[in-house]
Amino acid sequence: MIKKLFFVFLSFFSIGFANAEWETIISHSENQKCADGTPYEFSYKKGNDNLLIFFNGGGACWDFHSCNSIKKGKYPINTYEESAMLPYNKPTYWQGMLDLNNPNNFSKDWTILNLPYCTADLFIGNKKTTYSFKGEKVKVFHYGKNNIDYAIDWVKKNDNRTFNNKLIIGSSSGGYGAILNFEYIHQKIKSKNTFVFFDAADGVVSKYFEKQIFSKKDNWGYKEKGKHINNYLIKKYNSIISNNKDIIFGSYTTSSDIMQILFLNIMNNHHRNWLNISDKSIKEWKQKSKINQLLLLKNNNYFLYMDNDCIHSGLRYNDSFYSSNNKLIPLSNWFNDFISKNTYSIGLDFLFKEYNFDEKERNRCIFRAVNSVQRDSYEK
Repeated sequence: MIKKLFFVFLSFFSIGFANAEWETIISHSENQKCADGTPYEFSYKKGNDNLLIFFNGGGACWDFHSCNSIKKGKYPINTYEESAMLPYNKPTYWQGMLDLNNPNNFSKDWTILNLPYCTADLFIGNKKTTYSFKGEKVKVFHYGKNNIDYAIDWVKKNDNRTFNNKLIIGSSSGGYGAILNFEYIHQKIKSKNTFVFFDAADGVVSKYFEKQIFSKKDNWGYKEKGKHINNYLIKKYNSIISNNKDIIFGSYTTSSDIMQILFLNIMNNHHRNWLNISDKSIKEWKQKSKINQLLLLKNNNYFLYMDNDCIHSGLRYNDSFYSSNNKLIPLSNWFNDFISKNTYSIGLDFLFKEYNFDEKERNRCIFRAVNSVQRDSYEK
């Protein structure tokens, strides 16, 4: 989803305070791989007795065209990235909550597990899949679940503390990974308090997408009983939250998250129309997001921070984490309350108000989303 940058590999990263080095762990096992078959790697930094587990984002693929989009020249965008070694998967790439040089960042001295995303499967896959179309084939290692289990087991073996706070977070595709892998993580890593937060991951997908992943087609090898029901994804969210009432869950979204809308548009359309975000896709996403949030908000242990904007992801950027366009308290302040168990939802009025999506603002939002993923040229 993010444009290809230079490959960078470092074993350790300095982040500006004493005894704070990132250790990079690489698996050369056949059971842990990125989408292209290269080794999976993750980073770990030992700090105090609070643990932050971060699932990075970066798109997804679910059929031949979305998975073949990685090939330059054929598609207007690549819907996913296939290497853990890309700069955006490194722990020092992001801002916001992940900028550990910021003295105002509550997590700057925490122990941190950084989980790169490179399997195009929301961190839930367990299958090597070959997609085909008119004689052409593309092979993808959807090993997201395998990779996460390996990383969590490594932490259990190498740093078997009982942590004070355990905060499991993810942004975009990583938001799905955070909540859908919560139960395994919670079983393995002990803590006095546990918090789960999914950022820009509203669970809005098309019926076609669910058919590819949660039906007998099973393109990702997702092992879960009962996955063949309609609207499985949001029902799974709700089941996890309602069955773990002693855990505090939260999420961040915006009323017109243009990147989530773009991916719904991709799910609904031929690849030549992926970037032509339609009014239908905008309306469908907003309606489904509202329904999903109202369902989750019925749980007393779920709290929402919602801003009236079109931006995507609140945790990873300084402007969205430390400020708000709508005179709300900053997400950073709300998050400090969240992990202090001073919990409340904010911005719920935006569930019922139309975002002022005039032509200028609409074009600004769409340009930002499309520009972040568009290729320079491709075959029409």
